[in-house]
Amino acid sequence: MSGLSGPIGGAPILALLLVGLAAPVGADLAAGGVGATWSLAGDTGTQASARDVASRLLRGAREPQTFDARSATRGIASLGPPVVPALLLMLAERNVPAVGDLPRQGLSSLQESVVLAALARMGGDAVEAALVPWLAGETSIRARAAALLALGEVAPPDGLPRMLAIALTEEEEALDPALEKALRHGVAGVLERSDRALAVLERNWRLGRPELIPALALAVGDTRDPRGVAMLADVLTWHAEHGLLLMSQIQVIGPSPRRSVNRELGLMLAPLLRGDDARLASSALLTLAAIRDEALIPRAIELLEGDSEALATDAYSALRKVSGVSFPPVRSMWRHWHKSEVEWFARDSRHAIDRLRSAKNEEIVAAIRTLSEHRLYRAELVDALAEALDHPSPAIRVHVCRGLQQLGTEAAVPALVQALDDTTEQVRKAAWLALVALTGLNDPPGAPVWRALDQVSER
Repeated sequence: MSGLSGPIGGAPILALLLVGLAAPVGADLAAGGVGATWSLAGDTGTQASARDVASRLLRGAREPQTFDARSATRGIASLGPPVVPALLLMLAERNVPAVGDLPRQGLSSLQESVVLAALARMGGDAVEAALVPWLAGETSIRARAAALLALGEVAPPDGLPRMLAIALTEEEEALDPALEKALRHGVAGVLERSDRALAVLERNWRLGRPELIPALALAVGDTRDPRGVAMLADVLTWHAEHGLLLMSQIQVIGPSPRRSVNRELGLMLAPLLRGDDARLASSALLTLAAIRDEALIPRAIELLEGDSEALATDAYSALRKVSGVSFPPVRSMWRHWHKSEVEWFARDSRHAIDRLRSAKNEEIVAAIRTLSEHRLYRAELVDALAEALDHPSPAIRVHVCRGLQQLGTEAAVPALVQALDDTTEQVRKAAWLALVALTGLNDPPGAPVWRALDQVSER
């Protein structure tokens, strides 16, 4: 791929776009409409002609009931490199240019998505070749924002540092809102395309400017990638001033696949529950609930009938999410439940777990039933039940899948995904039904989405 740094020659992009603008669109194109534009696919003619074809294709988006976004994307991409500068200009100026008797249009969100999809379809070589003169001749906020959006569609993970530099130069003290929005969109696009991108971003985040943190945190949140929780938690340790934003993105993502990350984050946020800042306390409550930190329960119970109605509401929401039960927001009821669960786990859980290794199937089934009825220490109960998925009896393995489903925690997902490969059809079906119930997804058992959820947790 072409680089984006170093000395650049050539005319500014606006001059390049002006080449051939005076030449009228051919009569066959004007008369034949969009269908007559395909002859330009391999044409090396003017960028102006390619621009006009793309403009006509995009105008169909104003009639969303009949607009075929995929066809428009393919049509624009088929124009090849000559159309890229025009697409960049559309992104920068936020409009679809006039063509023939048709006036200029503001760029709609649907039209923007088609432009970006067309750039992605053309690939990095075509886009970056146009970006070199674009960035050399145009340093405005709008031009840089367009470049970030385009790079979000085609840049490899190693292109992330360049994107950070485009968004905020060394001379600038603050990130412009338009560049912040474009950077968020572009970085999220790179993260979603490559498993390696998150590690590259993490390496550069510490070295980058703190002014970029909000946009990057939002980009990580946009991906919904559980691996991003570790990065957000790390940034939280050295940029507490962005605490509310960072916690909000962890709430969006949910727990990290690494239990050690969740434990450390829980220890970091726990003091906020007793602090004087109600906003931080509420955000910490919801964040701890998102990562399923059961240690929040005693403090949340106390907050149910506290002085702050808003904090009490968030405490109740957190309790229900972490516990999976729905008592009324009455402190005494929750205290009794929590005390009973703690005592059962300390006194009786080991006996039930040991019964999973019984030689009698009826005792194993009874143990599965007992363990699946409890809502505290569910991660530990999942571990115990998951071991029974190796039992030689398919009937027992079916009961285990149903028990994991009844526990109602995403911690059971990796074990259930593994059970999709069981040698017995009844077990595979039970595992799939449990996964559907726990995740809300309804993909068939062999769908790639289940493998994507199988992320190994640290014990």
